[in-house]
Amino acid sequence: MRFPVVIHTDNNVDFGIFLPDIPGVFSGGHSIEECLTNVQEAVEMVCEAKGLKELPEPSPLAEVMASEAAKDGWVMMADIDTGFLNNRVVRISLSVPEYLLPRIDKRAHQAGMTRSAYMVHSALA
Repeated sequence: MRFPVVIHTDNNVDFGIFLPDIPGVFSGGHSIEECLTNVQEAVEMVCEAKGLKELPEPSPLAEVMASEAAKDGWVMMADIDTGFLNNRVVRISLSVPEYLLPRIDKRAHQAGMTRSAYMVHSALA
C-alpha cells in the first residue's frame, strides 16, 4: 500500500520522515533512500504498540502536499508492506534431523513454549 510521507532535513546529511496518516510514525536516516526503508519498521512498531489490525486509507497526495506539515519538506510516496498485519497461523511441514528433535523439544519445554512457538521465536532471534 502506498502512503504519502513527508521528509525534512536541516543539513542535507540527516533526514527525518513521518507518515501523516498514522500518528506516531517517525523515522530517520542519512539519506532519503534510507528514510524510505526505515519507515516500514516505524509503521510496524507503531501498529504493534497501538494494537492496529489495519492501516487507514492513504490521504490523497495533493492534500498532504498542501498541508502545513509538508512545508519546507519533500512529499514522496512510500510503499508500506502490510503483510505484517496478517498474523493468521498456517501449518507447515518442516524436516529436521531426528536426533535434533528431542533437543528442540527440551529447549521449548524449558522456555515454556510449544515446539512451533519455540522454532518461530528462535528463527526471529
